[in-house]
Amino acid sequence: MKKVIIFIVLLLFIFTTNVASYGANTENYKSPLGTNLSPFNYWMSDWVFVDAFSKSRSWVSSLCSGGWDNGPAMSKDSYGWVTTLSNDQCVETLIFKDMGGHYPSGQYVILWEGDGTFIIFGDTDSVFMSQWAATTTTNGIKRSTFTVQNPTNSGLDLKITSLTASYLKNFRVIMPGGVCGTSTSNLDYFAYCQSSRGGSGSCSSDQTCYDFEQIYWDRFVDSTSTMNNPKVVFHPAFLSKLKKYRAIRYMTWAAVTNSSVQNWSDRANINQQTYADFNWTAGQQGKGMPYEFITSLSNMLNTDVWLNIPAKSTDSYNNQLATFMKDNLSSNLKIYVEYSNEVFSTDYSDDRSYMISKATELGITNDNPFVAGTYLTDGYKIARYYSKRAGEIHSIWRNVFSDQSNRIIRVLATFLIDYAYTQEVLDYNNAYQNADVLATGGYFMGTLYRTEYENTILTMTVDNMFDEINNGGVVAQGSQSALAEINDSYTHQYSLANPRGLRLVAYEGGQHLVATRFTGDYDNEEDGDNQNVIYNKFLAVNRDSRMKSAYITNFTNFKNAGGHEFLHFNNGDYVNIYGIFGALEYQTQDRNAAPKYDGIMTFIEQNDCWWTSCDRSITTTKATPALNLFWIFVFLSISSALLLLALRRLKIKL
Repeated sequence: MKKVIIFIVLLLFIFTTNVASYGANTENYKSPLGTNLSPFNYWMSDWVFVDAFSKSRSWVSSLCSGGWDNGPAMSKDSYGWVTTLSNDQCVETLIFKDMGGHYPSGQYVILWEGDGTFIIFGDTDSVFMSQWAATTTTNGIKRSTFTVQNPTNSGLDLKITSLTASYLKNFRVIMPGGVCGTSTSNLDYFAYCQSSRGGSGSCSSDQTCYDFEQIYWDRFVDSTSTMNNPKVVFHPAFLSKLKKYRAIRYMTWAAVTNSSVQNWSDRANINQQTYADFNWTAGQQGKGMPYEFITSLSNMLNTDVWLNIPAKSTDSYNNQLATFMKDNLSSNLKIYVEYSNEVFSTDYSDDRSYMISKATELGITNDNPFVAGTYLTDGYKIARYYSKRAGEIHSIWRNVFSDQSNRIIRVLATFLIDYAYTQEVLDYNNAYQNADVLATGGYFMGTLYRTEYENTILTMTVDNMFDEINNGGVVAQGSQSALAEINDSYTHQYSLANPRGLRLVAYEGGQHLVATRFTGDYDNEEDGDNQNVIYNKFLAVNRDSRMKSAYITNFTNFKNAGGHEFLHFNNGDYVNIYGIFGALEYQTQDRNAAPKYDGIMTFIEQNDCWWTSCDRSITTTKATPALNLFWIFVFLSISSALLLLALRRLKIKL
């Protein structure tokens, strides 16, 4: 009898935990690689949301009589909606601008609240004028449509030309297409389909294509509990390219670098006009993406979350963020907690100045110069304060998660080629004892953006550059150039992490060919402009099929050096002189035309994760009614038969 009961319990466990739910992501259970996401800006290549307006540009004030960004100061409410206009003042925003036309054609639905007039132009078939458009109103929400037949780099421009006291606000722009499903409450969120308004793809015979307008999550009306449950938040074309990653690092989505965020009340709000306010520049950083979208995306993809904590954030902020993540992230997912981002870098001057100031305030000194990182002024001071504050934050998070503290992966990050910095980060007050992983970069060819190599690069061919990637020789040894050279750094960093009981992971990595520092003015694109010439060479290298092999070699080297998960930087990105970091240049790019993405996917397909307990559990978030009934029938049938048999053996009469 005891064996029968145990068997029934096991059956119940199997049927409730190991049956992949309808529309669930099952492709990353053993994946060894993760990804960073591109900064959330209006020109970035990812569509991300079904409602495109949340990725629009912040309002620009212009003169209605002509010009761009030449108008007076704007009056806005707390969410960024413009409340009044001065004489001859118009305000406008951009959507899908500078994306090379890589966004869907078809009919767009526009919804808004409040009163005033606006126009939409650019790629629209004709100028949309709100005062003349066919409009319906339901519960105070106005609705109309416009059509885009031929998307171009111009994208869309929405310009407000007049406002009343009940000003225009809460715009939504619902993209063409839909999602497949068996009902509006049972959807396959990854299955993009063509609806009457446009889109692409088709559904199987037992499914229906539900138009986005029927099923989208309305950020101004719907509860966050309905995000992907069942309301659709993310565009299926965006989701489908992320399915194989085991973790996502949300550093740029959360707008962490040079962030002014200190208190929980400072965080991004869902009702903001836009979330596209990321800026690397100190003093110009926005609030980034609301955390609701971060948990929603990782829950949808079944991916671990890598969070970067703002440098100035308080203990209270961390306590409340940790509580939010515990309450909203699926319980089978883990969270990497990393204090700030690349604090060793001079690129993030505001964060750097803050840490030096705090270190000075605490009496932390800079008594030892670095050997490798001689350019890191005040490097020890930063390393020591970073270790101290990271440990404090790690303790807060583990305390909040309490009996689930094993879900928190405590990160100490370092600069790949600076071993003295690594040792200081790890050993200052034995910081490594309050950490789980040492996180390093994993970039190759990073040194070739130095101006000292400008004349050399001008003479190099694409073949020469791949020779440098594979064999080195152009750039001095000990750099981030050839694959073999950074492999030596992987081995060295592992030798520092492993004896201290830490796993070695890569928080960012890939190729690092950047043209921004070279002579010239790229925007003019003049013949002979060094910056433009070098950028085009770097672009050709990134598009070359040999880059796939370089990526696979880099991941393999990291694995063989003792490394574990590797998070590429990043999945999709706009290409320009500031970097060609995206594995994909645009969201719908074919894998065969994207050698970096193909290399990433190939490595995942050929390499299951190799470290202890790295397999991801299978979860059942939602099943189709038919699937539920089937397994309920199977379970009841088998368990009833076994129970009846057991009772008869015990001679209990029914």
